[in-house]
Amino acid sequence: MTKSLRLSLAIALCFLVIASSPSRALSDSFITVQGIGSIEQGNMAKAEYLALNDGFNKALLTKAMQMVPTSQIHALLEAFPEYLSIRGTRDITQYQITKRSEENNVLVLTINLQIGDSHLKQWLDSKTLTIPTESRPRILVAISYTQDQGEKPYAWWEQVGKSRYSSFEKTLVDRLSMWGENVFSTPPGQVAYSKENGGLVDMAKNTGADIILTGTMAYARDEQGLYTCTLHLDMIDTQKGTKMGSWSIKHVSDIAPKDMNAFLSKQLISPIRAKIIGDILAMNPVVSTETLCIDGIRDYTTYQAMVNALGAMEDVLKITPCSIKQHAICHTLTIRGSITYILEALKAEQITDMDVEIKPGGAYIKIIEHP
Repeated sequence: MTKSLRLSLAIALCFLVIASSPSRALSDSFITVQGIGSIEQGNMAKAEYLALNDGFNKALLTKAMQMVPTSQIHALLEAFPEYLSIRGTRDITQYQITKRSEENNVLVLTINLQIGDSHLKQWLDSKTLTIPTESRPRILVAISYTQDQGEKPYAWWEQVGKSRYSSFEKTLVDRLSMWGENVFSTPPGQVAYSKENGGLVDMAKNTGADIILTGTMAYARDEQGLYTCTLHLDMIDTQKGTKMGSWSIKHVSDIAPKDMNAFLSKQLISPIRAKIIGDILAMNPVVSTETLCIDGIRDYTTYQAMVNALGAMEDVLKITPCSIKQHAICHTLTIRGSITYILEALKAEQITDMDVEIKPGGAYIKIIEHP
């Protein structure tokens, strides 16, 4: 996320005002926000455009925050610019400016507006932002840690008595927790661990963990004071015993271990969460409505074969033609999971040569004609 987007979201949070009484809104389904726009060279039209767009973005963020559990707010704020880039303000179905004021070349508009939230709900579901922490996979972190050359690697599961995470593990655990993931905040006590193959995975499974993040983290310092940091991390499904992901990272720098721990844990959050999200969606695919247009139709047989192939797919729950224009027919698809995977499966049927494109407004198939 860029600094400008972070600033915009921070400002949005400061100005969020949710209607709480009939006198403040046209109905219970309306949201009230304030939008701001700078007045440059007396251009009030541009200032109003900026203020409206600012207010619309704040309203959409407000609506999204109402639809997710508190534990997912941080993840929502990080991901929300993506939603705005996809949908813009098209989900604002009605609005009314109830007050306007000017101060120090800034136009402030108070806006009552209504939002159609079906697309927003689908997007939140696709990012698993509607899944609270307690319903997400349980994660155990067990990464051996060596900060000084010659010392024995620290492994909390091999310690006697009450154990604690290493500094790297603690940093990673805290960051996962901030993102709303269901991670052990402290190492589980009284664990049964065997050094045999699969010992850590069995230990994690016995503690109730669905996923274990395990591997090694080590620092070595040379005579010039530079640190060589070497990290290898595996992400394993404890129930299946299969590897979900693996990362190997090596850095040589003058950055102290504490700061490098923070840097690497931040870098790992995105790929780790992508695997978690994929795992959640594989178990509970999101049901959504998509638009699919097939262009270049020259004969009914080819078109019907494509429709039949789509209709036979387990993840296509319903397909309905919705518009016809020249040689293109558009459809409304109710699907479970990803439209990308569905169209890849359709191409694999080899009914005809086709180009596939997925845009924010829908999916498009162009049938390729050969001379």
